[in-house]
Amino acid sequence: MRGRLHDALPAGIRPVQGDAPDTVLIGGGSVIGSPLGEVLAGPLCGGEGILTAELDLDDLTRACFDLDPTGHYARPDVFTSMSTRPPADVGGSRRGPGPT
Repeated sequence: MRGRLHDALPAGIRPVQGDAPDTVLIGGGSVIGSPLGEVLAGPLCGGEGILTAELDLDDLTRACFDLDPTGHYARPDVFTSMSTRPPADVGGSRRGPGPT
């Protein structure tokens, strides 16, 4: 059943669209995006269909200049992330140094 999430919701949580069995919670909105973030086709909402687009494979190389996760972001001598806050207590377990 497309768009059905009612049975998976925790107790007390109800969708704003209503609880009727035929209610569609997510109406689509499919798109095809290029590696550079441009919308090439779509959005397709409110019905079934097939989206197609022509992709310029050179965009894959160009996109690496925008985000290079193995380049300077991975170099600790160039990019460092620090925090002065103590580690958060997540799910009842303590990660990292600090009091328990």
